[in-house]
Amino acid sequence: MEHPLNPSSTEAIFAGDNAVLVGGSCETLAEIEDSSNGCEPGTYAGATFSLESGSWTPVEFPAELTDVANGHTEALGATSDGRAVFILGDRTERDARPEGAPLEGKEFWAYNAADSTWVALPLPGVRVDAACQSGDQVVVVTGEIRRGSDVLVPPDEEFSSEDDPDGYGALTLRVLDLSAAEPTWAESSALEPADPFALMPSPDVACGDGYALVHGGSGNEVHAHSTGEGLATDEWVTAPDQPIDGSFPVVLGNGPDVLFLDAGSGIMPSGPGVSYSFATNSWIELPDVSVPTLDAVVANDAITGWPAGEPSSSPFFSEIGR
Repeated sequence: MEHPLNPSSTEAIFAGDNAVLVGGSCETLAEIEDSSNGCEPGTYAGATFSLESGSWTPVEFPAELTDVANGHTEALGATSDGRAVFILGDRTERDARPEGAPLEGKEFWAYNAADSTWVALPLPGVRVDAACQSGDQVVVVTGEIRRGSDVLVPPDEEFSSEDDPDGYGALTLRVLDLSAAEPTWAESSALEPADPFALMPSPDVACGDGYALVHGGSGNEVHAHSTGEGLATDEWVTAPDQPIDGSFPVVLGNGPDVLFLDAGSGIMPSGPGVSYSFATNSWIELPDVSVPTLDAVVANDAITGWPAGEPSSSPFFSEIGR
């Protein structure tokens, strides 16, 4: 890479035998320290690290993305055949984007490190309020942004902070199965949350094995839905009350379970947590977990990542008791 990556926008995915890093390029290390919202030139850059050879290879980007500066960068996950799936695209104001650009400029791309190719995935045709990946299935959450009983912003329009909503409803999942020969988006039934205000201005989502779990930003108003063959016919499942009170700023998909980590009296998780099982629609309590970031990742029974605001520090590693 010509320049280092902006740590505030860089995302990584393990796909097959490769780690794929994508972010915005920063010309100098000094600029990186002050790059919370972007840096120059900010165009997409990346690299793959081969676990087999122990070597780095630069990632080349398609023509559609080469001129995008400080754009969307969201890592979703890896497919069973080793493709890394990202949300990328132009995040400038809607009037500044070219005609025909997707809602909010969000595009879905899959990168195959084996042959260094990008493939543009079909667009969902709705506003992407949250997204995650469950195996080969890309999951999007969308819905109606409301004021009272009035729909201010339907799913096929962009949200503006000037809209002044007080509720969120008619929530649906859109699912793209990337194992299909010709993937197309499928739609779930709609959910009307008991507390629309809890999901404002939009819900968060985490994916487990074969399901998606939507919730308010602090882990409240929790609902789950299958993402497989029963997407169109299965009903939403409302989770019972969590066994502990708290604010849960970090919610992580972890195979069959989704973990909620409590912030206690601070901002970063530093207290007990809970784990949700879709199979039994139940919770179990976790012991205290200290995680010095809001951007951790989880694998099996451990959480890892870099401490917030310290991109040059060593990664942390925290075991999860069950």
